Formats: sequence, C-alpha cells, structure tokens
Amino acid sequence: LGLARGIFESICALPAGFLADRLPRPRLIALGCQIWALGLVGCAFSPNLRWMIIFRAVNGVGLGIVQPLLFSLIADKSGASGRGRAFGFLLCTGNLGQTAFTAFATAIAPLQLGAMAG
Repeated sequence: LGLARGIFESICALPAGFLADRLPRPRLIALGCQIWALGLVGCAFSPNLRWMIIFRAVNGVGLGIVQPLLFSLIADKSGASGRGRAFGFLLCTGNLGQTAFTAFATAIAPLQLGAMAG
C-alpha cells in the first residue's frame, strides 16, 4: 500500500512544483488536501484490497501536490533567521503525529468493534 502511495506521490511532486510557479500556492495546497482526503476516505470504505490500492494511489496524488508546495510556502513566509525552526517544527509535528497514530492503530488492532476488526 505504501508503494502505491509513494509512486504516485513521487510522480505528482514535480508537476505540482511547475504549477506552483503559475498558480496560487494556497489554492493548489487546498486542492491537494481535498484529493488527499478523498484518498483517505476511500481507503476507509474500501471493499477489498484492489480498491484500497487505488485509493492509496489517490492519497499519493494529494500528498505529491501538498508536500512540495507546503515546503515552498513555509520557505517564503518565514524569515531567514526562523526558517530552520519553521521546517523543524513542521517535520517534528508530522513525525510525532505519524508515530502516535501508528502506536494507536497497533494498540487497537486486536479489538473488534461490532463486525469490524480494529
């Protein structure tokens, strides 16, 4: 699943950079977030592995748009003296969130809620 996301994230990152030079970055980030969210919701309701892979690819398209544009927006909006702190904060919070929710998902994996396994 990570491979499908990673391939499409990589493919979409370069065109997103080119588009950012021609269109407003905040709008492109919003579009990327919507595609990203569509992929995540699709994953949640996937009836089988094939659909899960498709929606993870959609998720990758959204992430491929959002990540490079977010980095460039932070670079533009932060001063030279605070740029390292801004990027450090962004990456720290992202990694902490990913770690926390991975731990949470691992903890609830053996549970069963109604007919749905954790």
